[in-house]
Amino acid sequence: LKPVLKVRFYIVTALSISICVALFAAVLPSRVVEAQAEVKLSSLEVALWPEYNRPNVLVIYHLILSADVNLPADLVLLIPAQAGEPNEVAVRDVNGGLYSIAYKRTVNGEWSKLSFTATMPEIQVEYYDPRLEKQDDQRHFEYYWPGDYSVDSLTVEVQQPLGALEMQITPDLGLGSQGADGLVYYTSQVGSLV
Repeated sequence: LKPVLKVRFYIVTALSISICVALFAAVLPSRVVEAQAEVKLSSLEVALWPEYNRPNVLVIYHLILSADVNLPADLVLLIPAQAGEPNEVAVRDVNGGLYSIAYKRTVNGEWSKLSFTATMPEIQVEYYDPRLEKQDDQRHFEYYWPGDYSVDSLTVEVQQPLGALEMQITPDLGLGSQGADGLVYYTSQVGSLV
């Protein structure tokens, strides 16, 4: 059994939002285990931006491979099949530039496997998750990190949508802080996932 990150939030668009973050062990039917034992993530930041520029949730992974991972490294990440093609699969070069890389998407039930080769230790994957439930002025969303790899340091960031008046996060991610873009961000260091 591998740890899985689960994030749940509720949005009331006039606007109040609640989010639940929990770690639990689970086995997903489409778990990817082949050839992943040697890959470990030094850090993973999961950013969740509901209704940012689409009526979905923009999910952004900032991954940094552990220093002992040999490059190039073949990786496989799971994303929800309903998300369709990812918005971006990229590596960051030593000068900080992001460069798109080729990937292969294979659907297996509720999940899609994104297979790609990382030539640099920093990777960014973005997709729009359409599973944001809407009822009147309320929103509900559950996010799962399927535990594809061990992570030394996991950070979760949730962006409060423009116009939201309140955000409730369980467990509490603390007080939000205003970013340079004027939006409020809730961030928490979750720790390691083994």
